[in-house]
Amino acid sequence: MINHITDALIEASNSLKPVSNVTYQCVVSSCLIKSAPDTASETVSELLFGESLELVLRSNDWAQIISGFDNYVGWVPITAIADIQDASTHIVSTPLTHLYERPDLKSRPLIQLSMGSELSIDVTTAENRFLKTSTGWVFNEHLSLITDAAPDPVAIAERLIGTPYLWGGRSYTGLDCSALIQIPLKICCHRVPRDSSMQFKALGRALAEDEKPQYGDIAFFPGHVGWMMDGEHVLHANATHMAVTIDPLSYVIKWVVAETDKDPFLGFRRLNLEQ
Repeated sequence: MINHITDALIEASNSLKPVSNVTYQCVVSSCLIKSAPDTASETVSELLFGESLELVLRSNDWAQIISGFDNYVGWVPITAIADIQDASTHIVSTPLTHLYERPDLKSRPLIQLSMGSELSIDVTTAENRFLKTSTGWVFNEHLSLITDAAPDPVAIAERLIGTPYLWGGRSYTGLDCSALIQIPLKICCHRVPRDSSMQFKALGRALAEDEKPQYGDIAFFPGHVGWMMDGEHVLHANATHMAVTIDPLSYVIKWVVAETDKDPFLGFRRLNLEQ
């Protein structure tokens, strides 16, 4: 996996910390990461099933953790995490799938798994187009090898059109603008920062003034980000529609103008997915 999270980026952010002892993982469908050990505190991010983490400290029913994927720091219920049993081998590449009790579409679904969830699977266990994990079975066409890079993050992001907007969310039940950049790039084997401000610093190169945006470029605004579908339209998770939608770039800039006195557009950045 190509890493875009540098030591300098971690040191410059109050939201990130380096990891040194990643021995736990998320064992629930997904888990909101909170700013404090309190369900009423602000959501800062979200763990997905199977994602690794470092346990920093316990406080009653809560655990302070550092995400092993993007170094984000926060608090989760202690019941949402457990020791890592086996290294992840596969990743969920569809918007949503289910972990089943048996390799049968009519069997009992145990939990839902969002895009980006990680699983440890022995491919020799294939049965009836399902693959076996330590706790259940997943339809094989909903998974990719964690080392197989998908070629087009925008096509992956398009699968999430209509997903509800959720501040701090990274799952199919709700995600925010920077998660719509981060999760598709995770499927493409790129480890990228969680927040749009960090993504602006870490991803790709800035377009020159005489370069026109194209499909796959990333458009950055103050506190917002989205994928360019062409030279004029943005695919983004947004609070205007409270969903993932495609909108004209000019509309998005107008919405930002109405919410801030800052420059409403920061620029485009172009990725090289092979670097």
